[in-house]
Amino acid sequence: MSRLFFIALLSTLSFFTHSQSYKNDVKKQFLEYANLLVKKDFAGSVEYLNPAFVTIVPKAQLVKVLEQTYNNPNIDFEIEQANVVSVEDKKKIAGQDYVKLRYSNYLKMHFKSPEGKRVDTAAVKTRLETQFGQGNVSYDPKTDFFRILVFKNVLANSADNKKWTFVVVEDKQKPILEKILPKELL
Repeated sequence: MSRLFFIALLSTLSFFTHSQSYKNDVKKQFLEYANLLVKKDFAGSVEYLNPAFVTIVPKAQLVKVLEQTYNNPNIDFEIEQANVVSVEDKKKIAGQDYVKLRYSNYLKMHFKSPEGKRVDTAAVKTRLETQFGQGNVSYDPKTDFFRILVFKNVLANSADNKKWTFVVVEDKQKPILEKILPKELL
């Protein structure tokens, strides 16, 4: 009887270890992707994007959009290290494994007025809180930077459970994402 219990215990541990292995891989590869964005290595970061997404928006165009966003002359923009909040169990759909994950990170933003006037920080803070949530935005008058806590949902996918690619799921992108991702995941 104890031998049967021992075999069942080993099987359970083996299954648990295997199931956690892909979650660790997803988390590790997502953080590699996020770190490339922090370092402003946009060409490297697009290599981690879902291949179906880049059939709709080519990599070169994505790199250009990222460069314009990060190098906007009216905004000083910094991203801090991402933190993976949760990784869900994988689902196999049409030969692909999909995993939902949620992450958070901080954005730091300093807004510059094109006319050289002082920016209305109270109005900007209100707009940012509308977008990112009450209590997720702070303003430091000494540095003139807003610090924003951002939570985002990501869908990872892989054909081989080794190389994972990612797409951030945002409401404004859903019309595009519905063309490339299983609807039950959106």
